[in-house]
Amino acid sequence: MGPLEGAGSHERVSLLRLFLIFLRIGLTTWGGFMTFIAVVSKSLTARGLATEEDITDSILVAQVLPGPVAVDMTVAVGYRLRGIPGAAVCWLGSVLPSFIVVTTLSWLYLSFGTLPAVDRIFKGFPSAMVAIVAVAAYEMGKKQVKLPAQLAVAIGACAAIVLQSAFFPQAWWVTLAVVAVSGFVGWFLYGRSPVAPAPPAAAKPAPKLPAVLPPFLAVALPLATPGLVLKIFLTFAVMSVSLFGSGYVFIPIIKGQLVNTLHWITVREFTAGLALTQITPGPILMTAAFVGLKIGGLPGALAGMLGMFVPPALLTLLAAGSLQAIKKSRIVTAALKGVRPAVVGMLFAAAFVVGETMPHDSLGHVAASGAILAGALIALLRFRVEVALIIPLAGVAGYLLFPR
Repeated sequence: MGPLEGAGSHERVSLLRLFLIFLRIGLTTWGGFMTFIAVVSKSLTARGLATEEDITDSILVAQVLPGPVAVDMTVAVGYRLRGIPGAAVCWLGSVLPSFIVVTTLSWLYLSFGTLPAVDRIFKGFPSAMVAIVAVAAYEMGKKQVKLPAQLAVAIGACAAIVLQSAFFPQAWWVTLAVVAVSGFVGWFLYGRSPVAPAPPAAAKPAPKLPAVLPPFLAVALPLATPGLVLKIFLTFAVMSVSLFGSGYVFIPIIKGQLVNTLHWITVREFTAGLALTQITPGPILMTAAFVGLKIGGLPGALAGMLGMFVPPALLTLLAAGSLQAIKKSRIVTAALKGVRPAVVGMLFAAAFVVGETMPHDSLGHVAASGAILAGALIALLRFRVEVALIIPLAGVAGYLLFPR
């Protein structure tokens, strides 16, 4: 199946060139999904390979579906440019660098993380993660929470996730319920508002499921034999289809499911995995590779990565052919007005959940954690320091401030 018709006038890019472009982006882009999207947009439009319409339409498809927005956006734009093969090479180029780097660093951490000096470095990471997530929530909130009803949705979503994490860690369905309820609220409040019609453009029908699945399942099926590896894949696959918005929303889910319910990792390892994804390019959801490596070696890391990123990619492919219907849908547009504030609330809840892992078993630890948190917030908000630098600086501070 080829790319969408009417996708704009631009050069037909080869699959190899498309892969190399996204491989370079995946190797060099830090700073979260908004930075990633901006780099993709600049890289493709500057080369005349995509139009602004291609980019905005791909972002729209990614936003209305569960999963990591940045990676889903690469699938949508790849499909728009070169059909299913284009989607596959863009997806691979986006996730492969992060997978290799995170898996390598995870092996080093799991092998040597018990050394006293390394332990002190990692004690500085939770405070930095709290600052990073809180600032991400604040920045998103400025754009998505503008009305009293949206503020109420954000507060309610935050409260639901915090209470679930604190009192009902096994209630994995809470995030799905929050998304569903907030979407209903958005539909109820805004569903009757007229939606501006989308500019006419011809689009092919959605690709049939049998034509979409083989490129991905050809990679995933060999992992299905060992029971543990299959369980890792399915666990992350279920999680991936319940995530909307930023990858930081994933934090309470991974802690509740993998730390408290399945006991696959400890709280300390959970925080370390998040920190490793922040000092490397690529999505924070690559934490799935860290967890998979911890309990299943390299096959487990691959299964975790595929489980986290393949199901949303398949949904994106299915939706890409129905783009015009999505753009015109009053129901979808209204529901998103409720879901986006809920994502902001879930981000603040994620900051709270990470805050529980900050060292606080002594007055000295509380003071050190608080100092690192304050420093990280000032660096992010006042001096606009890159997120990729915050984690290493917090590690240095942890080494210096926490007692030997």
